[in-house]
Amino acid sequence: MDGPHELRVVARSSNGQEGVQRIPFVVRNGPAITVPGLSRDDIVSDVLPLTVTAYGSE
Repeated sequence: MDGPHELRVVARSSNGQEGVQRIPFVVRNGPAITVPGLSRDDIVSDVLPLTVTAYGSE
């Protein structure tokens, strides 16, 4: 499902100690558009090379 998720990894030692690592991430199955190099409210005063990535989930 699209939206925020969290990968939770748990390791347990033989004496019962537990270590936990949580890694948050976001799922976007598409269609989606990303534009690396330009963020909301950026101020641009010269030529700006952009890469636009657009994809669908099909």
